[in-house]
Amino acid sequence: MSESSDEEQLLLPSSSSASNPITSTNANEIVEPNNNEVEIKTARSCCSGQWQTWINLSILALTELLGGFTFSLLAPFYTNEATGKGLSVTETGLVYGSVFITSIIFAPIFGKYIEKIGSRKLFLYGTFVAGAANTIFGFLQWVDNRVPFLALSLLIRIISAIGEAAFFSAVYPIAAQEAEPENRSKVLSIMETMFALGLMIGPFVGGVLYEFGDFYLPFVSCGGSLMLCSIFGWMLLKTEAESETEGDQESVESTSFRQLLKMPTVLYCCLIVVISGLGSSWYLPSLQPYVESQFQLNSIAIGTLFMTDGATYAIFTPLWAWLLDKGMPPFYVLFFGNLFTLCGFLLLGPAPFLDFLPVNEYLLGFALALHGFGVAANLITTLTFMMSSSVDIGGAPDTEQTRGMITSLWFMNECLGDYIGSLGGGFAFDSMGFVNSTVIVIGIQLVILVSLPILGKVIRTTQTRTKNEETAPLLRGRSVDGICERPQRTYCSIRVV
Repeated sequence: MSESSDEEQLLLPSSSSASNPITSTNANEIVEPNNNEVEIKTARSCCSGQWQTWINLSILALTELLGGFTFSLLAPFYTNEATGKGLSVTETGLVYGSVFITSIIFAPIFGKYIEKIGSRKLFLYGTFVAGAANTIFGFLQWVDNRVPFLALSLLIRIISAIGEAAFFSAVYPIAAQEAEPENRSKVLSIMETMFALGLMIGPFVGGVLYEFGDFYLPFVSCGGSLMLCSIFGWMLLKTEAESETEGDQESVESTSFRQLLKMPTVLYCCLIVVISGLGSSWYLPSLQPYVESQFQLNSIAIGTLFMTDGATYAIFTPLWAWLLDKGMPPFYVLFFGNLFTLCGFLLLGPAPFLDFLPVNEYLLGFALALHGFGVAANLITTLTFMMSSSVDIGGAPDTEQTRGMITSLWFMNECLGDYIGSLGGGFAFDSMGFVNSTVIVIGIQLVILVSLPILGKVIRTTQTRTKNEETAPLLRGRSVDGICERPQRTYCSIRVV
């Protein structure tokens, strides 16, 4: 009798568990939970999560577009405005170059401490600072003296570049966190495409606004838009990383730049990014005088040629990302990317040893398109490959800090390549002429292309060693609770061949 009574007590619901899905109306009957209610709650949760993801990615993409504007907005008119106030062209070059130098210095700092600051805060503060600095830059219209104009131009551009380095360092880690592993390359390519689109149409937008509202209007418009993005982001942007407790963050293994740069794949990808940036900016100081003297084209046609490279880059970056998501090995994408980049520079002059080819604006445009096609493959592949290989091959923890540091390394090396390319390209043009100067980049690209098989061999060797290290504890019987511990893989698997 007592056993029966005990059994009935176990089956009867307690008063404190009214919300328990398993209830009973009879001591001997268990009522199953309402599956429809559970499914409805799950669907609402998934729908809410999808909407939040779309909101987050939309804010990030819009900020990337405006970030591209801030880099290129002043190209059509700043030099003219500055020289009118007494500055030399060399001094205006210092203002342009200050952005790259500042980004090279601050991007690694933000990448290192992104987990302590928080990617959301870094994005919002950086966007607001960049927007405010760009807005203030527009008021230099009313500074007429040469020295104050130069000093304030440098100071404000440096502050703006600090803000830009902050939010650029945060955009890609947040986007990678929001995307599903199988769509990560695609999402990152959209962010990079938006930035490239901003770089491409920024000079056109800046020129139009300058014609309608003079010097201040382009900067006030772009800066004000960035500040609005920061305000809307503060209200709408939500990330999972912000909900982590300090205790959870302290328990995660830290990543260092030395650890990342010791990884052959990361170091090699950094080299490819530098060379890609160098090639993209090599002809910027020299293409206009070369085309004007060679083909006598007007400014609209020259502007169209300048846009060809950027347009091709923006269009084909998502294509390469799609191929990566579909399983195309990064090694192959990098090979084709460097091959197309090499072919672009071979036809750009064309090279002195290809003097049998016709020299005309159509071949030049085709060469720029080939170059943009190759650079699109190189940059999106290096970004995603650095993120994945640092975890899967290098053994770095798959954390927000690792993603932030990889992003900052990638961004820093692109800025370094842009800076070296703009200086080296201008110097080579003055010393050797446009056609002969392309031979330098051709030689560098050829070295990278030939060395790619070495990268493939290093990856295969490292993967084999890593696999052996992970299976060794199982063979020795040292697994924990019968399960071999290994880092969580959230990126797509890496295939070399």
